[in-house]
Amino acid sequence: MKAEWAQQNGPNYSGTSPKLAQKKSDEAAAFGQAITETVYKNNPAAYNSIAWTIVEEEGWSREAVLFARDLAEKACEPDWESR
Repeated sequence: MKAEWAQQNGPNYSGTSPKLAQKKSDEAAAFGQAITETVYKNNPAAYNSIAWTIVEEEGWSREAVLFARDLAEKACEPDWESR
């Protein structure tokens, strides 16, 4: 089951950003942006998950919260199937 999920969604980095954010929120935000442009590129489920990870944790910068909002909006775009 895990292998199938990883094949469909990419590696599971979900625990990395919150742990990193507790120490260095700027690095965590950069990490989130990097994986959405590479590993999770064009993956609305991952975009949504990363956005929720950011808004559910305290300590993020305003820029990170705005990035989360942008990711959430991208995740909701109706034309993902045609990409």
